[in-house]
Amino acid sequence: MSRIMVRTQIPAAIPAIGRRGRNRLRARLPAKIVTLDGTRNTVLLDVSLTGARIKATENLAQGQQAILAWAEFEAFGRVVWLAHGMCGMAFEEPLEPAALIATRDRDEREHLPSDRDMARCDAREWVDGSRRV
Repeated sequence: MSRIMVRTQIPAAIPAIGRRGRNRLRARLPAKIVTLDGTRNTVLLDVSLTGARIKATENLAQGQQAILAWAEFEAFGRVVWLAHGMCGMAFEEPLEPAALIATRDRDEREHLPSDRDMARCDAREWVDGSRRV
C-alpha cells in the first residue's frame, strides 16, 4: 500500500471557528499511530486540515511526536491532549482539502462498528477468556 503525504497552506483569510480553529470531519476509520515506541492500531474519530482526534492507545504522552496513518494518508504531528480514552493530534503541516473528501468517502464505505458494539464485543471476549483486560 502506498502512502501519500498531503500538504497545503491554509489561507489566512479562512476565519477560525470556535476554539478548535477548523471544522472537523467526523469519521470512524481504522488507523495506525507510529511513535518512537512502536506502531499501534487505533480509530480515527475525526479529522480536520490541521489535526485529528483518535482513540488513545497505551504509552501516548502529551507532547509526543507521531505519525497518524489512515487509508492512503498519513500526517506527522504532536499529541496535544489526552482525556477520556481519546487524544488530539495537531499536524505539523496542514492536509489538503482533497484528503478530507477522500476520507469522508472512505468512511461512508468502511465505517467501523459503534463504541457500544465494540465494547460489547470486548466484554464478550473477556467473558469467554479470549481477551485479557
